[in-house]
Amino acid sequence: MVETYNILCLISKIEGGIKMIKENKKYNYEENLNLFFLENNITEREQQLYSSLVDKLEKFNKRISKWDNFDLDRFVTELHSGSANSITKMFQYIKKLYTFICKKENAKAKNLYLIHASKYYIDKEKFHESVLTEQQFNHFRKILTVTDINGVEYNYRDKVLVELAWFAGLTSDEIKNLKTSDITFEDRNEGKIAYIQLEDRKAMIIDSETVDDIIQTIKHDKYYIHPSNKRKPQYMKMRDTEYLIRAVETNVGKKETVANPSNLLRNVLIKDEIADSVLGIDLSKIGLEDIRRSRAINMLQNGMSNEDVAQFLGKKTTCDIYWLEEIALKLKREDIKIKEDKKIEKDNIQKKGDDDSE
Repeated sequence: MVETYNILCLISKIEGGIKMIKENKKYNYEENLNLFFLENNITEREQQLYSSLVDKLEKFNKRISKWDNFDLDRFVTELHSGSANSITKMFQYIKKLYTFICKKENAKAKNLYLIHASKYYIDKEKFHESVLTEQQFNHFRKILTVTDINGVEYNYRDKVLVELAWFAGLTSDEIKNLKTSDITFEDRNEGKIAYIQLEDRKAMIIDSETVDDIIQTIKHDKYYIHPSNKRKPQYMKMRDTEYLIRAVETNVGKKETVANPSNLLRNVLIKDEIADSVLGIDLSKIGLEDIRRSRAINMLQNGMSNEDVAQFLGKKTTCDIYWLEEIALKLKREDIKIKEDKKIEKDNIQKKGDDDSE
């Protein structure tokens, strides 16, 4: 009897293992994804986003073709996104992929929709960790200025990445595709300003330091690699292209544009070991969209109108920034409370000192 029981247990384990293998195979979307790329006009940047999305889908406990709105709700919540816009965009990607897979599997596609507004799914803690104050931003761009062993400044490109997001409200894609011919300069009594002509709008930069950094980025054709214990200082030639943000010349990849400006920035921060140089902000997780959004929040906190902030972000209506306005007000209230608490603490210390002196 004992032997028979052990055999049954072994059979059960084998069947369980086979079932697990089948389940894992069931949630493998690689073939669907490759077909999706082939049959649709998907850009390289979008392919990266879809691939990241599929990695998360494969860990989800239900095949996407069997989803209902509650499954969608749970999946989007688990994305832990820090932006309402990225949630909206991800939802659009999910719907496209969902419709495609349903068609390939002969499953009826439901009309999936988000149960709540996009801002409901924002990971509040993650969002707050990615919001830079004006003081933190100024320190951030300061540490991106690189001086070589001879005292000559290099790598203005890295600094310009964050300045374009902060002062001009440019997205990562707009920065990636920005050509030097899209930028014009004008001399004014108060200094030189820059105009940036984008596909559907025009941005103006009046910050003199940023304008100078753009000019230096256009002029420089070398990139400085920091010396360290493991390497000697290097001067690498930058690719000769018409784009403002240029990659260094290497044998790997010969594309005119950089793959992803946000990743380019992160690589610089990690490589040069300055990702923790701003107190309270994990720079290794900060992207250009976070910087752009931080600036919008800063503008709202300083009383700028929704219309002006929407225009700064390249939004056609103010509907897209209502969630930012709510968060800006909340952060301002929290900042005021922190300052009030510090003042009370300071007054109490002063009062205690006065009492002790008596």
